[in-house]
Amino acid sequence: MVLWMKLILSLLIPLGAGYGFFQYLCRPMVFPFLFQLACSFGLGIGFVAYWMLFLGIFQLPYNFWTIGAPLLGLGILFLAVSSRFSQQRQPISFQQTQADRLPFLCYLLIMAFIWVNIYYVFARAVSMPVTDYDALATIAYKAKVIYYSKTLPDLSMLPHASYPLLIPFNQAWIGYVLGSWSSIYIKIIFPFCLFSYLIIHYYFLSYFTNKNWAIFGVFLLLSSNLLIFHATISYRDLFLMYFNCSTIIFLILWHRTGITSLLWLASLFAGFASFTKLEGSAYLLIYFLIFYFLNKIGSASQKTKRTKDLLIFIGPGLGLCLSFHIYKYFHFFMKNSQAGFEKIEPTFALEHLWRTPQILQEFTKALFYTNDWNIIWLVLLFSFIRIREGLKRTEVKVLLFTVISYFVLYYVVFIATSNYYWIVGEKSSDALSRLVLHFFPLSTLLIVLLNFPATKKD
Repeated sequence: MVLWMKLILSLLIPLGAGYGFFQYLCRPMVFPFLFQLACSFGLGIGFVAYWMLFLGIFQLPYNFWTIGAPLLGLGILFLAVSSRFSQQRQPISFQQTQADRLPFLCYLLIMAFIWVNIYYVFARAVSMPVTDYDALATIAYKAKVIYYSKTLPDLSMLPHASYPLLIPFNQAWIGYVLGSWSSIYIKIIFPFCLFSYLIIHYYFLSYFTNKNWAIFGVFLLLSSNLLIFHATISYRDLFLMYFNCSTIIFLILWHRTGITSLLWLASLFAGFASFTKLEGSAYLLIYFLIFYFLNKIGSASQKTKRTKDLLIFIGPGLGLCLSFHIYKYFHFFMKNSQAGFEKIEPTFALEHLWRTPQILQEFTKALFYTNDWNIIWLVLLFSFIRIREGLKRTEVKVLLFTVISYFVLYYVVFIATSNYYWIVGEKSSDALSRLVLHFFPLSTLLIVLLNFPATKKD
């Protein structure tokens, strides 16, 4: 019982800090409570990681109080400030279209499928220790070193020194709350990550469709075997999926509603994505392209507002991204080490263009010839029958552009760097499917939006 209370506390403190900040950030509006919690979870995870990075840069000790007390104080402070605006808040409705009643048996089966999968994810995550190779060799290993070092160790002494530390920091934090290291309970954040994203996914679809289609979108998402598997292990890809797809969702909702708080959230989540995996820093380019498109077609003759929105979006996201990269640069520069720059050295040559058929073949295999995604990508292909009608809606344009952008980005990476050999070349394993996981939920959003008989158009 004491162990579970500590485990809950390790989640509640970051969640409280994130919730307090969310209330302050979104103080003009009232979002649905579950949506607030789902966003607060990501904010709290990010706050833990960056606060531990700050402590580590100055070689301050890690323990429950040095990490937890400032986070708790942050949450209380922001809640106190935001409470002054409680009388002025306006509720936001995510239910735009009335849903027809589903046949009871159909609704029961879909909901049973959703909840059985959620139960399985939670049960397996807290009953199995870390066993998968990358988690043992890199992620949980770093977390364990941080936990026992009680400060940020010399990065050059860690495997894959250039990799961001958001997940190892949060796993070490759980260890400090528990008072001992546990290779099982450090995984508790992964089921909550999946659950939080499902809520954001649901509310996004309910805004543009209705309750039934939103539930169907969650059903499609959970039909992915790889997604369910990654919610039970200690890899970073699930969290990058959560931050990455949430950033795009917030940008689209910001464009539709005009709520600036959503733009702040998009920027913060973009920064957190960059601190989750190296790929997250590259994704910033896609976010900026999406923002540029949405900002350009926005309703405002107000040039000043567009400039302000640009600063809001670029400032936090780019600042969070650069903070770790700058620290790495000076850390390794002072030690005259190249370890901090692995995987980013270009190796482009014209003959690499001959890799194109192999790259296309591997993408085709990853999308259509594995059991990772069920038949979701095939369903999306058939859904393009309605693409002419769908392209009348900005959200469909943005999602389609975004999915294509990820494929183009990785095509360029495989052509121009040595990552080709490890992901789609002779040394490849399952890495390509893990990359697809980062943006896989966008395919289910497109399926729902393309097939929903919408009346709202731009």
